[in-house]
Parts: sequence; C-alpha cells; structure tokens
Amino acid sequence: MCLMCLLGVSASGRSLVPEPPSGDMRKALSDSVQHRLAGATTAADSLRMMYDIFDLSPRSQQFDKGLEIYNMATRMNSNVARLGILRQMANVTDDNDSLLNIVLRETLRVPPSDEQRATELFVRMFITKANAAVASEDERQRHLTEIIKKHAELDNDKEINDDDLYERLDRINTICTYLAQMSQGELLTSYLDEFGRLIRRLPKRLDAIENMYYIQMATTYAYIGEKQKSIEADKRLVRNFQRMRNSFVREGRSFRNYNVNLYHSYRRILSNYEALSPEEVETYYAECVRLAKLDPDVAAEFNSKQRAQIYYLMATKRYNEAIDLMLEERNRAYRTKHPVHLLRMLMVAAKATDNKKVLLDATLEYVSSLEEYVESRSHERYRELQVMYDVNQLKSANAELVASQTQAMSAYHRNILIVAVVSIVLLLILIAFLVVMYRRAMLLSRHLSETNDRLTSESENLRRTQRDLIAARDRANSADNLKTEFINNMSHEVEAPLSAIVEYSQLIVDTVAEDKKEYLMKFASIVTLSADLLQTIINDVLTINSIDSGLLSIKRMPVSAKELCTMAVETEKKHAQPGVKVVFENADSDDTATITTDSLRVEQVLINLVSNGVKFTSEGIVSLRYDFNHDRSLITFTVTDTGPGIGENEAEKIFERFYKGDKYSQGVGLGLPICRLVAKLLGGEVNVDKSYRGGARFTFTIPTA
Repeated sequence: MCLMCLLGVSASGRSLVPEPPSGDMRKALSDSVQHRLAGATTAADSLRMMYDIFDLSPRSQQFDKGLEIYNMATRMNSNVARLGILRQMANVTDDNDSLLNIVLRETLRVPPSDEQRATELFVRMFITKANAAVASEDERQRHLTEIIKKHAELDNDKEINDDDLYERLDRINTICTYLAQMSQGELLTSYLDEFGRLIRRLPKRLDAIENMYYIQMATTYAYIGEKQKSIEADKRLVRNFQRMRNSFVREGRSFRNYNVNLYHSYRRILSNYEALSPEEVETYYAECVRLAKLDPDVAAEFNSKQRAQIYYLMATKRYNEAIDLMLEERNRAYRTKHPVHLLRMLMVAAKATDNKKVLLDATLEYVSSLEEYVESRSHERYRELQVMYDVNQLKSANAELVASQTQAMSAYHRNILIVAVVSIVLLLILIAFLVVMYRRAMLLSRHLSETNDRLTSESENLRRTQRDLIAARDRANSADNLKTEFINNMSHEVEAPLSAIVEYSQLIVDTVAEDKKEYLMKFASIVTLSADLLQTIINDVLTINSIDSGLLSIKRMPVSAKELCTMAVETEKKHAQPGVKVVFENADSDDTATITTDSLRVEQVLINLVSNGVKFTSEGIVSLRYDFNHDRSLITFTVTDTGPGIGENEAEKIFERFYKGDKYSQGVGLGLPICRLVAKLLGGEVNVDKSYRGGARFTFTIPTA
C-alpha cells in the first residue's frame, strides 16, 4: 500500500499527478521496482517497470537503461515505444556524438512513418549541435556558407511535400545552430522565424522538436535584449514540459520529470527580471527554490552557480545581498560567459547602495569588458555580412544564369520570327508575281520589315531600361538598408560610452576634496549638459529612422494629462536661461482627467516643444497648458514663449527636416519635424499659431481615446 502511494496510484486504481520523488527516495524506489521486475509475468509489465527504473536512474546511467528498454520494445515489435525511448536516449547523451550516432542508426532501422521521420530529425538536431560546438570558427563559416547556399537554391514558392519538409527543417536547424555559435544578430532571428513556420507544418507534432526551437529562441532573444520575446518562449517551454509530464503520468510513468528543464526555463525568465512584475518575480523564484528542494541535480546547479538568487535579489532591490553573491560569481565560470551582464548588474547594485569602491572597480572592469563585447559584436556582424555576401554572390550568379537563358530564348524566338517574316515575304512576292501585284507586295514587305526593325529596337531599349531600373532599385534598397543599419548600430553603440563619460565625470567630482568639489562641479555640469544634448540628437536620429522604416509602434494606455505636462516642464526647467520661468499653467488645477494614448510619444512631443521654447527665450516665460474640447474627445496642449517669435514665411519651413531659423542655435533641426510625425501617428497634429504676436505659440492636438 505504501509503494502504491509513492507511485501515485490511489486505492481506487486511478492515476494521480504526484510530485517527483526527492533524491533520497529514488534509490529505494529503484531497488523496489528492480525487485518487482524479476517477478513480472508479461512483457508489457516488464516494459512499464523498466521505464520506472529509467526515470529513477541518475542521468549518467539512463543511456544504458534506455538500450535495455529499446531491446525489449524491439522484441515486442512496438515501433512507438522504440521511437519514444530513442528520443529520450538522445536527450541524455550530453552532446556525445558517438552515442548520438548509435541512436540515429537505430532510428533509421524503424520502418518509415511520420513519427519515425520526426524522431530522425530530432536526433539529427542533437548531432548538429554537437558538431557545431566542437568545430573551429573557419569550419563553422565554411559549413554555414555551404548549407545557406543550398537552402537558398530552393524555390520557396513551390508546394513542399513531407520529405522536402523534413529535409528543409534539418537544413534550417543546421543554419540556426551554427549561427548561434557565431552570431546572435538579425540574421539568426530571421532564420528562427522561418524555422518556427516550418515546425508548425509538421504532419506529426513532436514536443521535443518544439522545445529545442523554443530554447534557441529564448537564449537568442535574451542575448540581444528582446526580453519579452525571451520570456514568452520560456513560458511556452514550461507549458510543454508540464503537458509532457502529465501525459507520461497518464501513461503510468509517475517518475518521469523535467525538473532540470523547468529550472533552466524559470532561471532564464528571472534573468529578464526588468520585464517581469513583482508578483511574477516571486512566483518564478519560488518555483526555482521548490525544484532545488525536490531534485538533487537542480540543487547542485542552484547552489553552485547562484544565478537565480542574483536575479531575484536584483529584482527585489536587495542590492547589498546581491553584491555579495555577484562578487563571488565574478571569480567563477559565470564571469567568462556573461561578464557584461554581471558587471552591469553589479554597477546598478553598487550605485543604489552608494558603494563607491565596488562601483569604481565594476565600472573599470565593465569598460574593459564592454570593449571586448563591442569587438565581439563587430566580429559577429562581420561574419554575418560575410555569409550574406556569399549568399548574395550565389543569387547574383543564379540571376546571371537566368538572364543568359532568357537571352538565349529571346534569340531563338527572334530567329523563328525572322524565318516566319522571310517566309511571309517570299509568299507575298510569289502571290504578287502570280497575280501581277509584285510592286504592291514589295512595298508591303518593306513596310513590314521596317516596322519589325523598329519594334525590335524599341523592345531592346525597353529591356535595357528595365534592367537599369532594377539595378538602380536594388542599389537604392541596399543603400537604404545599410543607412538604417549604420544609424541603429552607431546610435546604440554611442549610448553606453556616453553614459560612462557622464558617470565618470560625476565620480571624479564625488571623490575630490570638498574645497575643490564646487570648482569641478561646474565642469561636470557642462559635461552632463553636453551629454544630454548629444543624447537628444541621437534619440532624434533614431526616432526619425524608426518612423521612416515603419518600426515606430504606438502603445496606447490610460495616462494622466497633468502628469505628462508636469514631467515635460520639470525636465526642461534645468535648461532654461537665468531669468526665464518654465511654468505649467494647470499645475494647481483639480482636474485628474486621463487620456488613452502612448504616454512615451506624447511626452516626447511635449518635451521637444517646451525645449524649443526654452532654447529661443532669453527672458520672460515659457508656459505649457492643456484644454479639452466641448465633448472631451480632443485635448490640445499649448506651449507659449516670449522669444523672438516665428515669421509667417517660416511657419511651415520649421517643420522641414534640418531647417534651422537660427543656424547658430543648438540642435540639428529634427525636433519639430519629429513632433509633427509623431503627432500624425497618434492621430493628431502640431501647428504654429500664426496670429500670436507675443513670441511663439505651438498647439499639439490629439484624440483622448
């Protein structure tokens, strides 16, 4: 009766879903099942108990136990059982290519079916991963180029049968696996998207294949900073693991668990703690702790690497405790794999606790690691571009071949046309001679010949013009893509050094004696203001680029109009010249109305408009207010200054890119164009009040819902 409880079977015989046994219970349960196996009377009973022994065995012994189950399933002639245990054996080989090849050999011996082809694909994915891990960089580059070329040769528009689908999945997995070893950029994410589309077309759904795909997605998006996408991939993984475990329990395998897999997903989710709510942080960390208590394999990793603890302490702002753990982890293997991420967290914690020594040490090491990181990313980008260049060379060669074939076909048709025309001419001459219409036939023949020559010439000109237009279009698209990529890369790469400059200048001021601090503070303020100006220019360029590329998204949610105005005024007060007041006219109002819009974009427009007023006002006042229309469907923000004003002939020119009324003023002339473009995305508009004469007045009107 006690053993039935441990196995998760109630007195009525119905299967339960128990927690997996702890490490202390596994040995006792395994010995008990082994003893019962000797008395089994049927092959089905023996197979079921052998599965329990497999599930209770340490990971290092599971491959040999799996071979015993495979031999039993072969004797029972159960192909489903053979394929199922082969997949589990592939899971526990730890990238051992010799053992994986044994699993592949046995998989190929199973009669063909959808499940057999899916299992073969699954095993090949593990073999590809093992080969990519041990290959040199040159070998990876060469193999990746070859497989991408082969993949590019396929006609993606034609109908794909099942055999082609498995072959394509094998190729796209190879591309993603090798790219993941070399680069984590946009090229990898584009192939991952294609991988996901192909997986959904499989006739036989296999959770194991989806899980490997989601693991790659979660790792890649976490690396490139797409935290929400990484979290979503791991959530799908967790749901798959839980569904698979419940399925095994329903089949009678109560000891089958995915504790290590679940722990890795929960820990990876915690690493993206900035994108989690406090409740989610507590939930996922509690799951990590629970799994560590249940499973000795999880406990060993939980206590040795301590990544989950670090992410949890950072998320809950227990920075002093986090610093102690991170200082320990900095001297372990974790440092070599994630130095920039770890040092960035260490700097945040040290800054929050005002631990100047740790902050200084971490900052110095962070700058060094950041240089290595930037160099690594540049190298990754170079490898991506090299692969893309090779693929484009192939496409160019294919295009030349197609063009050559087209020209040959055109020549063939032209020859046929010439023969036909000549035949017609001869026939006309013969008819003319017979009916005494020789002269008229000759005139007609000459007219037809001239028309044909003219049409041939015009056709050739049209083809030449078409080729020139296609080439010009391709060059323009390439130049535009390179411009967009250059702007994004350079803008993002400048931000980190710029932040470091500001922090270092402030750090220098904080570390000098009090009698020199006021003197140095002036220079630090100049550095900070200059950095703010440069950051504003960078943000303007990024915004313009995002709008031009169609990548700027609008996320609407309720927000207080009063809070938006207060934030804009408080942000720009520090930039006002002496004697200039920056005020929010509705500050004392009791109005608590909210509007549904993208608060980030509205705030960006308000800050730009107030900043524009502050820039051109040397004395007087810059004011901001808002008003609703009669049915409160529209809200109008008004920014008024007492500066020199705007001439009527400049009222529209100031919204043109890079136009500056005063060429000596700060900025590059993108602020007001950005305001108008963002307002248009929000369904509103930005205009100049041409009737106002006391300075300049801008109005910004958007819908409230």
